[in-house]
Amino acid sequence: MISGYALNADGSRDNVSTGTVQVEVLGPPSRRVEQAVNQGAEINVPYYLPGPLIFRGETTMDQGGFTLRFVVPTDGRVIGRGSQIRVLLSAAGGEGVGLAADSLIISSQLSPRVDGTPPTIRLLGTAGADSSVVPGSLLTFEIEDSSGIDLTRFDNAHGIFVIVDDKGTPYDLTPTFRYVPSSWTRGTATFTLPSLGNGAHLLEVHASDTFRNVGVARFAIDVAHTAAPGTALTMTEVFNYPNPFPRETYLHARLNQPARLRIQVHTVAGRLVRDFEVAGKAGENYVPWDGRDSRGENVAIGVYLVKLTADASGGSRVTAVARALRTE
Repeated sequence: MISGYALNADGSRDNVSTGTVQVEVLGPPSRRVEQAVNQGAEINVPYYLPGPLIFRGETTMDQGGFTLRFVVPTDGRVIGRGSQIRVLLSAAGGEGVGLAADSLIISSQLSPRVDGTPPTIRLLGTAGADSSVVPGSLLTFEIEDSSGIDLTRFDNAHGIFVIVDDKGTPYDLTPTFRYVPSSWTRGTATFTLPSLGNGAHLLEVHASDTFRNVGVARFAIDVAHTAAPGTALTMTEVFNYPNPFPRETYLHARLNQPARLRIQVHTVAGRLVRDFEVAGKAGENYVPWDGRDSRGENVAIGVYLVKLTADASGGSRVTAVARALRTE
């Protein structure tokens, strides 16, 4: 636990101010030696790299004081002297900004605390089967663990990264991670989506807690590039799911640009039982049909022909038909 307080200009304790407190904790620095040539002679020049990031978070300052908790990773490379706590205080309104630093000694003795549960990982902002994104979109992952998140980046077991489509070099998300204010258990990491082709892609996100429990979560995203002006309207992957369906089903269609979708449900004899429209967007579209006709009554068990017609603003029109089986 870190506790601190602000000082007035005369050095007395501030018991009034409110504001924000930003805290960063770094582990012991690493000693390095660089060889150099001075007047024809080789010399060794020692220097120190900043220590690994142990914690970065934010809390509130109330009546000039604050407290904040965090968990030190269980790794021998953070043990020793030279760790540093850096705190930035900012009073409400942005006045009275001050920076303070203090040292920290990390013992080799382990806490009796035990944690065998990996972090939970959630994708924010694009939940839902019909969510589409474009290259360059900023995706946000919420990561939570009762012991906090390991940010040291010693290796893949000490950081946050994402693998796209189960191939290629992982993308390191650790530098983007920020704890939510006043929390040391929950935060977010962001990922700028690289250039990917149209269609479904798999994101596999890895994150570790301070006890080296690794959590893995997989997310399917739909990438939909914006069609160039004048591009002909296309509609593909037309089907309904589930099929057969007991009561409700979703009509799926992929569009290459926004268009008005008209859905017409017919019996196999050609009788129109339902007719409605929705706004379609570029990418995947999932349109629910509750299995009812235009009067609000359940349609009978049997096969129905679902005609989807897409009309773009430029006048392009495409049509496709799917078969849906009602079972009860």
